[in-house]
Amino acid sequence: MKQAHQAGGWQGSLLILIPLLLLLPSFALQEERFFRKGRIGGRAMVQGAVIFGLVHGIVGIPLFAAMALIGAGFCFSLYYRSQYRKLLLGTGSTHRATLLALWPATTMHTLYNSIVVLTGYLFLLIN
Repeated sequence: MKQAHQAGGWQGSLLILIPLLLLLPSFALQEERFFRKGRIGGRAMVQGAVIFGLVHGIVGIPLFAAMALIGAGFCFSLYYRSQYRKLLLGTGSTHRATLLALWPATTMHTLYNSIVVLTGYLFLLIN
């Protein structure tokens, strides 16, 4: 970040931040499809959350953060399941509820990721 700061100040670092923020919904949707779609039972939700945290650890996130993401992943699973149940009551179709529940879950996941990215950006900008 110091190189970006030296090369173009905070404006230069926006060249990285803005595209990243624009890609976050796509990233969140892919993660929701992989880790939560159709996982509405307790055991499946826990498995998805553990895999979610461990995969983030594999891609370079520190181990303590990856472990914390297991908790976040489980919270995402709870939200997905609550949306699934609402949609199941409304549509009467497990297939439609499974697919449609991805959208509010993806929105929440994107919001979470945006807060994390913006907080990290501001932290680096200040330091």
